Amino acid sequence: MANIVKGLYTLRPEWVQMAPALFSKFIPNILPPAVESELQEYAAQDQKLQRELIQNGFTRGDQSRKRAGEELTYNGSSACASSRGYR
Repeated sequence: MANIVKGLYTLRPEWVQMAPALFSKFIPNILPPAVESELQEYAAQDQKLQRELIQNGFTRGDQSRKRAGEELTYNGSSACASSRGYR
């Protein structure tokens, strides 16, 4: 689908004006940038979408393998969290 939309944009960039929401899902910078004063509205839209997904049977899947609260630190040339900078 992404290749089709990108191909359409390459051939007919003026079509973005007919369906900006569709093109913006596959091509960056089609829509204007976010505005700080509208952040609450964006958050409300996201929460509504999440509720609708859950109501329609979408599940988040198995969350047990995530690392809760663990942060990786960068120590010199070693990016491994367990190395603590030792070699």
